[in-house]
Amino acid sequence: MSQLLTGQDVWPALRDLTNTKTRNGRAWCAIAYIGVRADTWLYLRAEDTLVCDASDGAVRLGLTSPVQLRRWVEAGVAVYSHPGMHAKVGALSRWAFVGSANASDSSATMREEAVLLTADAGTRAQVREYVEGLLDRCRVVDGIELDRMDHINVRTLPWPKMEPRLRPAIADGR
Repeated sequence: MSQLLTGQDVWPALRDLTNTKTRNGRAWCAIAYIGVRADTWLYLRAEDTLVCDASDGAVRLGLTSPVQLRRWVEAGVAVYSHPGMHAKVGALSRWAFVGSANASDSSATMREEAVLLTADAGTRAQVREYVEGLLDRCRVVDGIELDRMDHINVRTLPWPKMEPRLRPAIADGR
């Protein structure tokens, strides 16, 4: 079974799937950017694994929040940084997801996202293997690394206002 999640349906569905009270097994996620309230949308717990871009540049631009990463590290989540990470994938015990959504308020509330959700065992295994394969090329995000990140001056850039794109009129009425 597979389903395409789009628009404002993406993060409520992923929040329900990652619900730590009802989910079995570990989560293996590679999500590029992590907002300050990502745990509102992505539930992670001890023994789960997250790879994100927690590079100085991503932190400096406010794309990844050390505050959120600290909450997960303190909860026992294994957090890793892979500079240049742009993937947005996850493998759970029964589901895998592949899509465009970062774990952030703007992704959950303002962006037009699309995520393919699948129960296919082969896809779940491939996503997990992908995330595990990244770990050798990552930096561990631990308390010492988070303390260092706390001293990075954050200069968030405002996103341009999103206005609906209008389909141009075509002279022959198509």
